[in-house]
Amino acid sequence: MSKQISAKELAEIVTKLLTADSGEVDSFEAFQGFMTDIAKVVCDYCGGEVQNPADRIDDEWYVGIHGNDSLPDAFGGIWREYDPEGELFDAKQESLCSDCGQAVSTLVGCPDGAEICQSCFDAGAH
Repeated sequence: MSKQISAKELAEIVTKLLTADSGEVDSFEAFQGFMTDIAKVVCDYCGGEVQNPADRIDDEWYVGIHGNDSLPDAFGGIWREYDPEGELFDAKQESLCSDCGQAVSTLVGCPDGAEICQSCFDAGAH
């Protein structure tokens, strides 16, 4: 026999796993994997792509969503209210680190809004 879970209940479970100490995905690796996988599922169905795993910056977890040809329309689909600057649609432009100016394939988004390369991030920038 199985327990039938409604969409609302499933949303509550995912929200609890992402925002509360549930005891289920509390280690760094487990939470990183879970958050990254959830973002990938949303991208698979709604467009965009995850290029790097979720990471913790100043006690806050982030995962970068990059624009690609699978975005549904010029307004960004489900991501539009989380992308007021339209950055998802800049995916075809070369990415430049705002600290060192190096052209890179991926950037790390910082809480202060800066986008820096992995080298600058690893060096403690922002």
